[in-house]
Amino acid sequence: MIMILTIPRYWFGQLQARIFPIFFSYGTIMSAVTMTTFFILRKDNDGTVHFRMTCGLFVSFTMSLLNLCVLSGLIVDIMRKRFDLEKESGLSMKIGFVDMSPLDGNDVYQRVNWKFRFFHKLNGLTNIFGMLGQFVYLFYLKDFVEMK
Repeated sequence: MIMILTIPRYWFGQLQARIFPIFFSYGTIMSAVTMTTFFILRKDNDGTVHFRMTCGLFVSFTMSLLNLCVLSGLIVDIMRKRFDLEKESGLSMKIGFVDMSPLDGNDVYQRVNWKFRFFHKLNGLTNIFGMLGQFVYLFYLKDFVEMK
């Protein structure tokens, strides 16, 4: 939130294009490491608890992988198109939340902006589902650790 309020929109887009893949790569790697160590270190065969923990980890890993392989690339491409259109209209070097009324009549911008918002919201939704998967895993891990 601080970046969008302190640097020009175009620079923010360039920064986001570099940060997105790193962020989602890290999330995917950490989910994979967590799932791998869970399978290697589990000793108890409580089927129900392990199934729920595995489901939580699988959901988290799948959402991170979806963000990394599909959504982040789409969002970055669409964001670049959006910022190119803003650059043509002279709005790209503005800082913070900008009045986009000069682009209201531009049908191309409206379509690109709609796609950007759609995939950005989908990205947020997959992040929420990934966190829920981690919460499920941690909830049962807490119970598993207390039993010992």
